[in-house]
Amino acid sequence: MFFQSGPTPALPFPLGAAHCTYFYRPRNAVYHLFRVLNLKPDEPVLVPAFHHGNEVRAIRAAGATIRFYPILRNLEPDLDALSKLCRSGARALFVIHYLGWPQPMKELTALCQKYGLLLIEDCALALFSEVNGRPLGSFADYSVYCLYKTLPVPNGGLLVQNGQVLAELSTLELTPCGFLAAAGPGLQLMLERLRSRWNGLGKTLMVLKRSVGRAGNAVGVERIPVGDIGFDLHSVNRAMSPWCHRLIQQCDVARIRERRRANFLRLRRALAGRATLLRTELEEGVCPLFFPILVPNKRAAAEALWQRGIGAVEFWNEGDPAATGDAFRDVQFLRDHVLELPIHQDVTAEQVDYMAEQVLSLKLHI
Repeated sequence: MFFQSGPTPALPFPLGAAHCTYFYRPRNAVYHLFRVLNLKPDEPVLVPAFHHGNEVRAIRAAGATIRFYPILRNLEPDLDALSKLCRSGARALFVIHYLGWPQPMKELTALCQKYGLLLIEDCALALFSEVNGRPLGSFADYSVYCLYKTLPVPNGGLLVQNGQVLAELSTLELTPCGFLAAAGPGLQLMLERLRSRWNGLGKTLMVLKRSVGRAGNAVGVERIPVGDIGFDLHSVNRAMSPWCHRLIQQCDVARIRERRRANFLRLRRALAGRATLLRTELEEGVCPLFFPILVPNKRAAAEALWQRGIGAVEFWNEGDPAATGDAFRDVQFLRDHVLELPIHQDVTAEQVDYMAEQVLSLKLHI
């Protein structure tokens, strides 16, 4: 992809949005958005109790107050509880689109209009998803995307301004990303692809890469991780790597959507009725991030699948302590049981069939 040449296709929303800023990580975009909005302490942001954690840390680092609203087991908000919170003096509603599926935007936009709330869409898990032909992230005043969760790029977060354009965001001066900061994660992506095709060679090269990484740490090479948990104020002004801009230009978005949907449907056919599926319907326009299943013990299930060469991921094990307790029991259920199976555009049909065989043989169902 990096060395392809020829005419560059027009990029779809949000990559071709009129007012967008590219950051090294999406949490940095969240921080700068709320820093510029400068909400008062008595103007809380309503945030879903089911969240990653980095976005919460970024909002708090920007000085905003947070109130959590409950998410049900179907991954949608409790609209009655949310409506009560909207009447309590909130200033903004932060919405997370889970796994690529849309939240009920008709109802949520109506709430924001009724109570005068800013709407912010977190599309970190939903790049290229649509509802009724309209891209997710285009409903809100501001939206945030994580590019490296969907695209083969080493870093990249995107902030789009759909409503009032904040000049301070548009003119924000970001520090260029150094070559080595992008080279490490980029090499990791290439080695993962090798490992998925030729396991022995891939594992050997992974060992060599880790040795080089340790040597780099010893001599003080700067490394800014993208998949870690936490928030670092010292790196909030870092821009996305120029490599990523180049790679994004070469992405075939139509093929990405097609492959992810095809892999989801193939795995659903193989597991339906024999595994516990969190999502069974794939509505038109949804670009799924991964295939979610419910398992009794996430850690044990993930380790068993990793031993079989499957990159399963435990989805959001822990959240903010304020988003726990009886009011958020459905959220705790999701944290305890949702496991990710990879269905991205580089996964082959044979690998999908192999995953299904392993899930069934391990009896990973509730």
